[in-house]
Amino acid sequence: MIPAVHRQLQAIGSQIDAGEYPNVFNDGVIAPKGSIVDRETLGAEKYDEQQGPCGSAAGSWQGAAGWQGSSCRSRTSGDAKPSGSGRLRENYLGQLDAVFAAYPRTAVWTSNEGMWLAVDSAVLAGLDRKATFLIAVPFQHFQPIRAWAFWTTTVSRTWIGPRHTNAVDGSICAFNPSEGTWKIGGDLVALIDQYTMWVFCHLHLEIIGWWPGRQTAEFVYERLTELKDNEWCGCRPDSGRYAECCKEADLAADRFQAAMQFVGGFLKFKPRQPPASVSRLILGGGEPPAFEQAKPNSMLIVGSCLYPAKAGAKLSDAARWAMLRP
Repeated sequence: MIPAVHRQLQAIGSQIDAGEYPNVFNDGVIAPKGSIVDRETLGAEKYDEQQGPCGSAAGSWQGAAGWQGSSCRSRTSGDAKPSGSGRLRENYLGQLDAVFAAYPRTAVWTSNEGMWLAVDSAVLAGLDRKATFLIAVPFQHFQPIRAWAFWTTTVSRTWIGPRHTNAVDGSICAFNPSEGTWKIGGDLVALIDQYTMWVFCHLHLEIIGWWPGRQTAEFVYERLTELKDNEWCGCRPDSGRYAECCKEADLAADRFQAAMQFVGGFLKFKPRQPPASVSRLILGGGEPPAFEQAKPNSMLIVGSCLYPAKAGAKLSDAARWAMLRP
């Protein structure tokens, strides 16, 4: 990682850790709050693919997500506003032009049951890799959107996880549904921005060594095995740093019981990882799986998620459904 990118990573991480959202520009470029990003700074090595259409109709999306120029505009977390439409198909399909404008390297595959999006996000200007999201968007209420993230380069694609992913399918857990950060029928661009922020936090964890910002980590074993001393404790929204909050009590807890609660109760003794159909698609291209394979198993539960609730956010019916325990 070049020094300039490393400095950006540190600066943005500090901002997130202090409870402020940075700017998210088109193409998923994150910059410190108040920054202006020049497209020319994005790096030719990341956007030298042949020009092509942003989206495809039904069929293979491989190679469909080409670069298409667009002006940089900043988006903030406040942009996530539900459209109010009761017809999810028309709602989501009607948002595709906005998605293509904000994330030009996007491909779409649609069916009667829903649509798949393959979205490339730069994350940071000059970064030597990009994030690729594979997003299953059902057209039914009470069927939450599921997404998976991969680091991609010209020679590799690597799943991003398992921290802050859902059991047991390894899908992105970028916020807690109970907090109303994003609701079914909401702004898809704002949702992808959230996913980009989640990927940034993974990058910060990988390079800097700790997770920036507030997070949810309700299980003792999860906190013991994942949280660093200087990270915000995940026990409650107003918690302090882990070393000053739950660490002492977690160390004194019954380790076996704590492990069984997390590994057996939450993870169902299964590793968090993408379904085989998702991995095959992202690694080999071709046709997306039949959409019914994207529907979440009724046993899936939401565990560790990120970001505090928006001021005045109310719990939606979809959020209540997502919180149901088996």
